[in-house]
Order: sequence, then C-alpha cells, then structure tokens
Amino acid sequence: MNYSQVWSRLAGLFTAARPRQEGGLPSLDGARGLAVVMVLLDHAGDEGMRLFAGADMNRMGKYGVYLFFVLSAFLLTYPFLNRTTEELRDGRTWANYFLRRFLRIFPLYAVVLVFFAVTDYFTWPEARDHLLLRDGQSHFWTIPVEFKFYFALPFLALALAFLSRKAWVAAIGTGLALWAVLEWGLFPLEAAWSLDKDILLSRTIQPFLLGSVAGAIYWLFCRYPLPPRARPWLEGVAVICLLAMLLRVPSVYEIVMRSPKNVEGFKNDERFCGVVWSIFLVAHLHGTGFVRRLLSWGPLCYLGIISYSAYLWHRGVLRYVEDLRLSSLTQLLVTVAILIPVATVTYLLIERPLSKVRLPPKPRPPRAKQERDIGLVAAVPGAVS
Repeated sequence: MNYSQVWSRLAGLFTAARPRQEGGLPSLDGARGLAVVMVLLDHAGDEGMRLFAGADMNRMGKYGVYLFFVLSAFLLTYPFLNRTTEELRDGRTWANYFLRRFLRIFPLYAVVLVFFAVTDYFTWPEARDHLLLRDGQSHFWTIPVEFKFYFALPFLALALAFLSRKAWVAAIGTGLALWAVLEWGLFPLEAAWSLDKDILLSRTIQPFLLGSVAGAIYWLFCRYPLPPRARPWLEGVAVICLLAMLLRVPSVYEIVMRSPKNVEGFKNDERFCGVVWSIFLVAHLHGTGFVRRLLSWGPLCYLGIISYSAYLWHRGVLRYVEDLRLSSLTQLLVTVAILIPVATVTYLLIERPLSKVRLPPKPRPPRAKQERDIGLVAAVPGAVS
C-alpha cells in the first residue's frame, strides 16, 4: 500500500459523516486544513517553534481564523439556497439547524474547557465564563463569535433565498429584519453580556457576511455555468488571493517589499480577509482545477476534517511541548505528532457521532388516509386550482 492509499483509507473513516453538500468539494476540507496550519504555525512561533530560523508567521493565525469564518458562512448558506419553499417554511428545518449547530460547537468545547481547567490552563470560574460565552481568552475567542453568528444566519440565508427566487419585497424585508436583529438585539445584548471585547460579533461580522455572499455566488455559478474561457482567469484569481494573503504576513512583507522598519500588522484585517477569502473560495471552485487539486491533497483534507478538534486542543499541546528540551523544529514536529492523534480521537468519539443527530422526519399519514384525503379534495368544487 503506497503513501496516498494510506491517507485515502484514513480519510475514509471520516467522509461518511461529512454533510452531503461537501461530498463533491474535498478542496474545502483542504481549505480547513490550510486554516488550522496557519493558526498552528503562528501560535507555535509565539513559543519559539519554527520550521527554520526567521520563519516568523505572526498574524497568519488570525488570517486562518478568518478563513474558518468565511468557510463556515459559505457552507451553511449554500444548502439553504437549494431548499424548497416548503422546507424553508417547515419548523423542523430550523429546529434541525439550531440543534446541529449546538452539537457542532458545545459538547467538544465543554470537554476541552473542563480538561484545561483540570490542568490549570484556566481557573474553574474562567472555564464557566467561557462556556457561558462571556469570555474568550487565548484562541477561544472565536467560539462565541461563531456561535452568535448562527442566530443571524437564518435571516441572511432567507434574504439570499428570496433574492434567488426574485422575491424582491420579501428579500428586502428579511434584510431589514436581519439589520434590526443585529443592531437592536444581538449587538447590544452581547456588549452587555461579554467580559472581553474580542468576542463581540459586531467586530468580526464582515467575514461571515462575505462568506454567505460567496456561498450565494457559488450557487448561482452552479446553476448558470461560466463559459470555459473564464476558468483560467478564475484560477489565476485564486492564486493571486493566496499570494495576497501570504504577502500580508508581516515578515513576508518585509522581505518582499524590503521594508526599512518592522511591520507589526495591517489595518482592516476583517474586511480584507473576508473579501480575499470569499473571492478565493468561489474562484478556485470554478477554476481549471490546479488549486482545487492542491487543496484536495490527502493529508491536508484529513487535517481539515479534524480541524475543529485540532484547533481547540493545539494550545494545550503547545504548552506541554514547549517544556521539552528539544530544538525548535523538533518541538514543532512533536506538537504535530501529538495533536493529530488527540484530535482524531475526539473527532471520532464526539464530533462524528453528534454530526449524525437529526430530529426525526415529519410523520406521513398512512397511504390509505392519503388516498382518502386526495379523493375528498378532488370532490370539493374549486378545491384544486
């Protein structure tokens, strides 16, 4: 069995649990893997662990987080655009949505918080505040932000769904409802509840909104395919997006642009990353396939599938490895060697089983009753129009 077959079989353990809409888009798993690699390299660099001397990936982790945000909105919005009007009116659709979002975030999040409290990474009161979405220390600031966006997404998805059906009045009304919910409901509530300004959705909502728009554009391009001559251009755009994100890393910018002073960061990270990552997702999915094949590389997809577990655990693993008397590169390799099995176990034991939980489908009346009801409707004048 060769190297690629090993990764293919390992990934096969996970793919059965993937959402249906992602089944034909393995590059999006690879994009998740890329995001968690960016986060890991940044935070490992903070502990002195680097691939080689001078490889400072400061701020790359934040760009990886924004890729997570854009991907989340992209993948949650797209399926709603494929739903029928009846499904969008069915309360079970939305009940399943909120149930799955809760199970996606909270069970594993709670397990990690308890572990970190037991190992003195957090105090118990701090762990409690994190679980209540009041605090977000270290890398945990992303969890309250993500979860709060789940309450805004239904309004945004409905507005885009109405737009796709050219129901302009309904789309505008839903868009206004979204604005009202955010400005008069969610934003004031989170400001009063939160202990840390970093966990405010109002500060980082742009990547989510742009990710949802990217999901709608992808849906549109799937229904109305672009001409073949446009694909090489889109592939080029995808490559440019990746290079733009790399150039935004301060250490890379200093080398390429020969900057005479140290660059600590750039302004408008949320907007820039939201725009670039959204364009990247649409462009690489409709390009010639070069970037798509790169992101579909087995190990990267595997890491993407366990990315949530890896993201939650990585700081704890870094904290343990930094105390080992090893070289910088060896510490980084040991971190990866520990993190992947740990993330795999929690994915298989917690994430994967919970991803299959659904509310039972709406019961259908017996066939005889259906036929009797149809006969009654047909017998009533004017009942069928």
